[in-house]
Amino acid sequence: MRSQTTFAGSDGKSSYVIGTTYEYEAEGYATRSKSDRVYSYVGDYTDNATNAYQYEYQGGRLVKETDASRYERKYAATGKTELSTGTNVTRYEYDGSGSVSKITTEYISGSNGTSTVTQTFSGGKLTRYTYKAATGQETEPYSLSEGRLIQEKRNDELTTYKYDAAGHPTRIERYIAGKLYSFNEFTYDDQKTATQAEPTRQLKGWPREKWGTTRYGNRDNNQLSERLVYVSATGVQTENGAITSTYFFNAKGLPVKQTRSGKWNSVAYSGENTYGYTDCE
Repeated sequence: MRSQTTFAGSDGKSSYVIGTTYEYEAEGYATRSKSDRVYSYVGDYTDNATNAYQYEYQGGRLVKETDASRYERKYAATGKTELSTGTNVTRYEYDGSGSVSKITTEYISGSNGTSTVTQTFSGGKLTRYTYKAATGQETEPYSLSEGRLIQEKRNDELTTYKYDAAGHPTRIERYIAGKLYSFNEFTYDDQKTATQAEPTRQLKGWPREKWGTTRYGNRDNNQLSERLVYVSATGVQTENGAITSTYFFNAKGLPVKQTRSGKWNSVAYSGENTYGYTDCE
């Protein structure tokens, strides 16, 4: 199966296309995949990003994933090109019942060294998240409850997360030096998202934790609205953005188009996403 997403902004200048393809061995296990993304802003720049993945298995389970990435930006006015590459290696460990117990990802950079993220699971829920910098310093930036992120602290900045009964993130608040700086509010429908047709959800040997468990809550339904508000030092609230989305679905209940309208950064905004599926119509 191949999935593809396209977007065109209302300004007639911004657009992107994302497509992913997979290769399989004789027993049906995915051995390689490639994700290509093209972002462009007419008259300014074009981004081409590629991630090439390789997958390894033991006992019918995914145990290692290697991601070689390449990112290139080309500026229209000067023709100048910026290029960056990197490699990430993710390893999966399982308990006696076959459930994921740990996911470790190494982010390898020739210039910055190697940093590591370790996620620990119990009963299908994320219980611990640690980050080890290239310097060797280890931190736990997240507080978790029921496998979901409820608090994130970085230096003097604190971010808190609230969820509805279905686990959707509904409010994100950001504090700086103990004072509320901004907040986002979200609402959702009860329909399928395009991500539910992604090949990763059907691939043989892949654990649910690779795609279905996220520290940011339930993302299996479509976001209907998003609101961004800034709060001044005196407590005055200013709405910076408010976007509403409408979705159109195919016979299998998967979205084929999303229209977005409202304002962002206090400027009128509209856009459209279209979704294409193979063997999912």
